[in-house]
Amino acid sequence: MAALRGSIRRSVWKRLLGFAVVAAVAVPASMVAGFHLASAATLQIHVSGNQLVDGAGSPVTLHGADLSGTEFACDQGGGPTDRGWSIYGGQPLDQLSTYQAMAAWNINVVRVPLNEDCWLNINGVNPAYAGAAYQQAIETEVSLINQAGMVAILDLHWTSPGAYAAVAQQPLPDADHSVAFWQSVATTFQPNPAVIYDLFNEPFLYGNYFTNPNQDAWQCWLDGCSLNQFISAGQIGPDGSTTGYTTTYTWNTAGVQTLIDTIRAAGASQPILVNGLDWANDDSGWLANAPVDPDGQLIAGAHDYPGESCDTTSCWDSQQAPISAIYPFLVGEIGDSTSAPVTFLPTFLPYATSHGWSYLAWTWNPWGYTDDVLVTDWSGTPNAGEGAYYQQYLLSLPSSPLTGESPPPAAAAAPTATPTPTATPTPTATPTPKPTATPTPKPTATPTPKPTATPKPTATPKPTATPKPTATPKPTATPKPVAAPKPTATPTPSPALGTSPAVSGTLLYTDSFASDAAGSVPAGWAVQGANAGLTVTASGSSYGHVYTHDGWTATTSAGNSTWANYTLSVKVQPSAWASEEDCVAVRYVDGNDHYAFCFVGGSWVGFGKIVNGTVTVLDQVPLAYTSTWHALSIVADGSTFTVTLDGASIMTVTDGTFSHGAIGFDVNAPVSFADVTVNAS
Repeated sequence: MAALRGSIRRSVWKRLLGFAVVAAVAVPASMVAGFHLASAATLQIHVSGNQLVDGAGSPVTLHGADLSGTEFACDQGGGPTDRGWSIYGGQPLDQLSTYQAMAAWNINVVRVPLNEDCWLNINGVNPAYAGAAYQQAIETEVSLINQAGMVAILDLHWTSPGAYAAVAQQPLPDADHSVAFWQSVATTFQPNPAVIYDLFNEPFLYGNYFTNPNQDAWQCWLDGCSLNQFISAGQIGPDGSTTGYTTTYTWNTAGVQTLIDTIRAAGASQPILVNGLDWANDDSGWLANAPVDPDGQLIAGAHDYPGESCDTTSCWDSQQAPISAIYPFLVGEIGDSTSAPVTFLPTFLPYATSHGWSYLAWTWNPWGYTDDVLVTDWSGTPNAGEGAYYQQYLLSLPSSPLTGESPPPAAAAAPTATPTPTATPTPTATPTPKPTATPTPKPTATPTPKPTATPKPTATPKPTATPKPTATPKPTATPKPVAAPKPTATPTPSPALGTSPAVSGTLLYTDSFASDAAGSVPAGWAVQGANAGLTVTASGSSYGHVYTHDGWTATTSAGNSTWANYTLSVKVQPSAWASEEDCVAVRYVDGNDHYAFCFVGGSWVGFGKIVNGTVTVLDQVPLAYTSTWHALSIVADGSTFTVTLDGASIMTVTDGTFSHGAIGFDVNAPVSFADVTVNAS
């Protein structure tokens, strides 16, 4: 994914505190098998010359959407022995209606991003989200995609060498696990002729990553080589310590030729998609280093976003069009602004169509980012920008269902925007995602992760089209580091303080951030976490200066550690993106010991305690919210906590672990805070 170039996808799938509790699969295994046989038996896709063809041998152009979630939720958060929090990320990916809504746009292909740790059940992923459970969930999703008349692309999205968690985009597949991943995936889906294998999401290579300084990047891409570091993205490593953005570690990559040979050795004959370098945006060496497929079923691929190195017709003419004269060409990710007017698609789509290319847009997830999102809900309501334009464009195309599928809806009028090249969009605010997004700066010789872009609304949703400066790592594909847990003893309720309690109603603390300079950390607030991105900004809203987060996962705190019973009131503008979470802390002892009320993915809120870095959910309720300003109040009175949101009491929780502490914010998505007050209660 484009995890998210300043877009949603590029936001690092940061550590969640564990409040999102989701059923992994809702479709019985018996139904999965039935779907598989019923739909894929007639729905087929193959390569013939430089074209894709269906089961009848008729030329086919695939036009579809990416569907994120299964690459990150299963491996995100947790520690070395209990990683992950869901498989589908709380999204209806096990519901046929999700895919029927996509088919109604004249979509005929869906790309499903995968995580090698979760598929192989390795590197500490919770068994509930790995191995058989994960594989069955993916089979269910593919079966439903096929039943809706669409081809499924299975994409190896996130990987990691050794015993480290696959929580970020790596330069290339790893010899440790990626070969076994494709052997298993190919064996599982070998009978399904309506599947395409996408070898690796977004390959990239930088000179200082090579163990051999004379290594040729394209030769490494083809045959594999030795690298001296990988993107560890601030995860809690196998030894329990928190890593940096990159970790020095010698490992061997798996070349694309090895992976192709592995798939064919498993007996799978379906088409194989192979993307180039530079985050899948550089195909300059593709033909000169073309891999060999004994079955003749290769598809050349790319990801094209505004602001990338190859985002103009002249570059497409020189790099991508020559390849499409020999091989089928499929652009697995494209994107644009979620608000009108769009500036990239009016040029790209007509060009791609005229050259017979297939393409998919990122992303069919109703996230609140400013770029690279198509819909506002799961029923397929398009947003005003990328979504509306893409939907209209697809519906204007001739109706040509694949063999075995139902015809799409009648064509609609073509988009009115005149497809003419536009200037490269100005990079959006640094964030990433987003996811993503992430949209995206790429890591370089000395990777310095770039904070994700401020959600347009959402975390990453990453704005995106940010040109990828080689000196900066690509925010979206990379998860942000998490503060290292402190090896302290399990906290126990503190004894009553010797000082007299403050009189109820007494103002203990207030901060409007008005006197703090924009770009600074507000006076009196401490920050924990690398590249935290916590600063005061001029919001342009009625709140004036606000305290904003647009960096990596971090915590920030203020006040007095001796406070016991008090009411914290604060205005919060959270992210509403499906994989994001922002929390307000009370009785804050430190980053790993406190209570927290959290906004989760636009659909849940919850209250829990973090003890030595381990989360225990005390209460949670479904609550749809948007990325607008909300008034939050938390009353801590003895062992009772009462939460009021926008004037309504939503939960009361009882727990006696922490008897006193300051206030704080746990942040991992673009979020803003204003008008903080604390009164004794």
